[in-house]
Amino acid sequence: MPELQKPNRQEKMIRLMLISMCLLFFLFTQVMTAYLLVKPFLEPKWYIDLDHQRINETDFFQYVQAGQLATSPLAHRVYDPEVQKTWHDELTAPLKAPKVFYNQQPPFLYPLLIPLAWFPYNVAYLLWCLGQSAAGLTAVYFLSGLNFKTRKEKVIFLMAVFASFPSYLCLWHGNTAFWLLGALGCYTYFWLRKKDIAAGAFFALSTGKPQYSMIMILPSLANWRWKIMATAAVIEMLLLVWAALFIGTENIVNYPQILSNAESNPNFIGVNSMGMVSLRGLYSRFLPAATVTHDSLIASTITMITCLAPIAWLWWRTSQPSTKNADHQQRCLLSITVLLALILSPHSQQFDCLLIAIPAALMLPSLDIFQICALKSAPLRIFSVTLLVYPFVSWMPNFTLGRQYESIPYLIVNLILLASLFCYFREGKRNGGDLGNEL
Repeated sequence: MPELQKPNRQEKMIRLMLISMCLLFFLFTQVMTAYLLVKPFLEPKWYIDLDHQRINETDFFQYVQAGQLATSPLAHRVYDPEVQKTWHDELTAPLKAPKVFYNQQPPFLYPLLIPLAWFPYNVAYLLWCLGQSAAGLTAVYFLSGLNFKTRKEKVIFLMAVFASFPSYLCLWHGNTAFWLLGALGCYTYFWLRKKDIAAGAFFALSTGKPQYSMIMILPSLANWRWKIMATAAVIEMLLLVWAALFIGTENIVNYPQILSNAESNPNFIGVNSMGMVSLRGLYSRFLPAATVTHDSLIASTITMITCLAPIAWLWWRTSQPSTKNADHQQRCLLSITVLLALILSPHSQQFDCLLIAIPAALMLPSLDIFQICALKSAPLRIFSVTLLVYPFVSWMPNFTLGRQYESIPYLIVNLILLASLFCYFREGKRNGGDLGNEL
């Protein structure tokens, strides 16, 4: 690396101003997040707005429901809409939802979620948010260690991830995006470290959101990392057998049909195809309103399946990477794969954009904007600048655009990250595999 010039006085002032702005922004985001976690203890039924006769639906409803129904006499009817509606109405009494907030969680999650039923609702929510935040950020911390060399850089990077709007939204809704980030982050980390059994175990856990699995398994398939696939298959089977003991074999066998119906049924709420940050959200804007939920699912699923072969081919072509910067090539291609999974998935919401932390951890050459602007590679420079400003700009759509349009900027940013990183990868291939740090 060439010796960096010492910053002049003007540059020092700009750095000081940027650091101050970042700290103020981080403080703002943490106050917002703390309010989310404290409010349930001030208002135990914080999800009910009696003044406006409104239920503030959150995904956390579904996880508590899964844990409670798994050990109830109705355990074999967990996917029955009437059973779910009755449970939901008891939770939100005296208010009742006009439609079913349908719970389509994979069968193996039901026994895993039983501990949520042991606590009061507000306590369970706090433990859920803190637990998954710790899991996701721990995975990112170790993953970022493959790229960032100092503890200071890794801590600042974690602060940026936790300050992003997808992080806030995940905790607001009590979604599983941080759990997913932890599972896929560890899968990626152990994949690169060639710890195949550990990688396979974490991949199996990542199938709690199965919409990403078909793409994320391709690196292992193309490189014939059979230990990863075998370990994932064995653990998945054990989890399904365990789930069958609680909710019945019939729910395991029928789950693909249950999932397809849940994703396309206009009588259920919670899918919001127009709010997707994947191509499904884009398709939803050009399809008939009466059938948009079903048609967008079909169109996005066909698109994803069609793209599987080209992605696998790309991995197969680089299954024996150039000896020059081979590790960097693989990190770049893994990052591209994560971005493709987000863009092509038939079900990607804003909080799922937490997964962007994986390509950021693997490929950001620096957290210093001046060093980023000095990069020789234009595609890498675009990729890096986009990531540096991402925590800030990720909050803007929520405050400036209506719910109908706030997902569009996320898709655009994901496409910019994918295009710039792919151009950088191709640039390196033309240079004989040279994808080294260009600072």
